[in-house]
Amino acid sequence: MPDFDSGVFRFETIKPEPVMAPDGQAMAPHLNLWLVACGINLGLHRRLYVEGEAAANTTDPVLRMIEQDTRRITLIARKDGDSYRCDIRLKRPEETVFFDV
Repeated sequence: MPDFDSGVFRFETIKPEPVMAPDGQAMAPHLNLWLVACGINLGLHRRLYVEGEAAANTTDPVLRMIEQDTRRITLIARKDGDSYRCDIRLKRPEETVFFDV
């Protein structure tokens, strides 16, 4: 549910399970997100990984392609009480990583 005044958007889902890539390589648990908004001409593609999956996140083939730790962590939701929090930023310095798919 979006809060248009604060820019906060919340949703509920189950925590994803690890999945296999088409090449048979294990991928860390993640959600695929597609973000659209007024003023953005193309949808933005990103993945949402979860904190607490250190071993899986370390070996995930997509996360491993992102060389800078400060950029990689923009894709990992942090535990926040009983839920997870992931801030999506469209401008630097903490700009979220998006994928060209």
